Amino acid sequence: MPTPQLGRLRRIDDLRKYWEREDTDFTPWLAKPENIKLISEATDLDLEVVAEEKDVGPFRADILCRDTLSGHWVVVENQLEWTDHTHLGQIVTYAAGLDARAVVWISSRITPEHRAAIDWLNSIASAKVGFFALELELWAIEGYDKPAPHFTVVARPNDWQRAVAEAGEAAERSDLSDLRKSYVEYWTAFAALCMQRKTPFNMRKPGPYHNTDASIGRSGFTISPQLYPESKSICVSLTVRGDPQGTVFKAIMDQRSMIERDLGMTLEWDQKPGRAQNYITCAKDVTDVLDRSGWSSQQAWMADTMTAFHRVFQPIVRGLDIGDQ
Repeated sequence: MPTPQLGRLRRIDDLRKYWEREDTDFTPWLAKPENIKLISEATDLDLEVVAEEKDVGPFRADILCRDTLSGHWVVVENQLEWTDHTHLGQIVTYAAGLDARAVVWISSRITPEHRAAIDWLNSIASAKVGFFALELELWAIEGYDKPAPHFTVVARPNDWQRAVAEAGEAAERSDLSDLRKSYVEYWTAFAALCMQRKTPFNMRKPGPYHNTDASIGRSGFTISPQLYPESKSICVSLTVRGDPQGTVFKAIMDQRSMIERDLGMTLEWDQKPGRAQNYITCAKDVTDVLDRSGWSSQQAWMADTMTAFHRVFQPIVRGLDIGDQ
């Protein structure tokens, strides 16, 4: 077998060769959809840019995003140089001023003292807010003209462990009914399956409810798996929020034939004018929703169906010309 001829990677240390200024060059580059997607993948958030250079009192946050799953604000603060105390103070100020639930600090180098500061902030913060520190690297590939960006997560909140701990505490609380405890256990197991499969969507933290949500990449829309013990059924829905006149729902329903063909499923199109939420649903009958011996097959069907929904509905939802939801 001949020896393969492989290229070499070379790290580019001077980012200012490609971005001269942070505000007019680096921030607009980061805010492009393809680069926000890289940040989303690194942080396990699902980010949608809302504004650049957002005023916070006398200061200006670089990029303001919305987490499309939770609807909460996320601040992205960036600098081309190594991290410094000024930016550390700014990210705390922006988190407080905007009531952000996450802050992403991007730099060419996160110094050890600032990594320790981010770790400390995450250790004392409640589960409602988290701090991320990312290093941006540029790598040149031998034989290619353009360098490739790569984000390395240096510090992050331990959201998954928090979620598992909260779910465990909720399941043990005496004020929860047996049914609600079963819901917590069900969604905790399902979230673990999704992590194992590396599904393309991010799940909401497990809770004591018959349903939960996953992101699809645009605020106002989620993929929602649901349990119905009384009717012995489970389902997966595309949930459309904030559309009381049904105009958004109709824009999607106009593509019904193509959607059902691409999914290979017949869907239920449940829309009622004036209702806060409308649904496009695929349902499945089961013997017993809460029988743990059937959870594995139920959750495998849910994961498969949600992945198909994400594949087919995401480009449709993102392409809708409907303004902010």
